This record gives sequence, C-alpha cells and structure tokens, in this order.
Amino acid sequence: MAFSRNDMEATAFVACLSERGMKPVDIGAGDVLKEVVVEKTGKKMNISEALYKRRTDPGVFISLRTLLGGPAPEEVKRQLEDAKARL
Repeated sequence: MAFSRNDMEATAFVACLSERGMKPVDIGAGDVLKEVVVEKTGKKMNISEALYKRRTDPGVFISLRTLLGGPAPEEVKRQLEDAKARL
C-alpha cells in the first residue's frame, strides 16, 4: 500500500503532537501543524487558530456529512425513520 505525500504529512503531524503529549484538539496544535508543513514541504502554511479549530471540530465534521448514509443529525433521523417504517 502506497502512501501519498498528504498521508505522510498527516502521520508526521500526529507523531509530532504525540511526542509533545498533545492531541489535535489541544490549544497550540495548529502551530505544530504549521511547523510540520514547513518541515515536510518547505512551504509556509497560513492558517489561523480559529480556522484550525473549525477544521478539527468533530461536531462541525459530522454536521457537514449530509450525504445519504452520513452521520449528520438530520440524515441519521431520516435513516431511523426509514428503518422504523420497514419493521
């Protein structure tokens, strides 16, 4: 199985956080991401702490997944209603 460059960067990011005793949701994790991107790509990443938090917020992630079978609350409700109707 081959890993893409993004996979390797993500792995390096998580490893760097782990070495520092941090999780992706911790304050300052966005700064660690910026460091890893520079280290791995040589390019500076411009992301605010607020945008980083939004991108890593599980609630936001779930609410955006509104596709058929997705985890968004409205879709889960629809799936439950469909299942109940079939019983």
